Amino acid sequence: MNKTPTKKVRESGLELGRMIIMFQIVFLHVCTYGNYAGASKAAGGIHEFLFYLIWLMCRGPVLLLIMIMGYFTVTKQQTVKQTFPKIKSLYLPMIFYSIFLHVAALIIDRVSDFEVFQTYGKGDLISVFFPFTHRTWYFLTLYIMVLIITPYLNMVLQKISKQEYLTLIGILGFMFCIWQPLSKMPHFNQVFQTVKVFTTEGGKSYYDFIFAYIIGGYIRLHLKEPFKKNWHNLAAFFGLGILNTGICFLYEDYKKVVPFNDNLIVLIQCVFFILFFKNLKIQSKVINAMAATNLGIYMIHEQPQFRRIIWKDWLVFSHQKGFYSTWKFPIKIILLCCIVYFGCMLVEFGRIYLFKLVGRIYNKYLSKKQIATEVSEVAEQSLSLINKKNKENA
Repeated sequence: MNKTPTKKVRESGLELGRMIIMFQIVFLHVCTYGNYAGASKAAGGIHEFLFYLIWLMCRGPVLLLIMIMGYFTVTKQQTVKQTFPKIKSLYLPMIFYSIFLHVAALIIDRVSDFEVFQTYGKGDLISVFFPFTHRTWYFLTLYIMVLIITPYLNMVLQKISKQEYLTLIGILGFMFCIWQPLSKMPHFNQVFQTVKVFTTEGGKSYYDFIFAYIIGGYIRLHLKEPFKKNWHNLAAFFGLGILNTGICFLYEDYKKVVPFNDNLIVLIQCVFFILFFKNLKIQSKVINAMAATNLGIYMIHEQPQFRRIIWKDWLVFSHQKGFYSTWKFPIKIILLCCIVYFGCMLVEFGRIYLFKLVGRIYNKYLSKKQIATEVSEVAEQSLSLINKKNKENA
């Protein structure tokens, strides 16, 4: 008796890594919009130290996602046209959430006392239909812009030697990770300037996204495992985070540039992060399904109007004086992150189900339309034959 072959489950190590990355992003937004950064710095002492320590363990998620993209994509040989299905799968949810969340924000603005829109004009309405060019979500705009040029990047990265690849990373690393931050620091800025040369927007520019893609490609194509035991990669990640925190308190001016996504120590942390999770040999449909909601979670809680609702209305209690000053503050932060992360995940699962349902209905419609067309063609052919025979008999 032949056994039905079981469908192979995709490796879940890096998918788990993606989930943690998105949780880190939510944490960074708790720091910014939930007032954790401001409260800890105002408190000073051990509170500020713990803030920097935790914060610098979560500093690289944006470029990490692009590195992982480079890791998976660099070996592909494809044309620009072949990237369109992937772009479509990203852009349709962008349009959906841009319109849906805007309408939801308008409704909340009308039925609640909280002012979602301080001003509202035609520009606000028009921009809803152009989330890519309007930069509603800067990360997704840049993600798609990198995706479009991956065929050309891959052609170059696959052909150059390991030494040439390292040289390229070294040149870009000097520009973005050394020259650029030094230009923002006292004394060093007398020697290093980037005005009218290049700007990386603190690691949030197109330059940095391409740089991160190149690093991810190098990990896939050339990087040898630095450690025999995988937990050493994780230890290196945390060790570098501790080092970065120490530099902040030994050299005060460093705090001006440590938030940059392209911070050199943070980028090296990102490499160890990827190495650790890619070596985790786990397979889980649950993890893979949850990881698939990542970009939806990002879009929901980072849509401009909805972001104001989340942090200034629903979670406004996080701005209360003393919220982070008790020993329970780590639990409070984790709870805030979980509320946002899993709440947005549920909404995204609903969106995925809706898209699948609409897709099934549309496919059924096309199938019926095709059957109707085929029946019509057969009927026309039969009628034509009958008319032809009638003419012959006449």
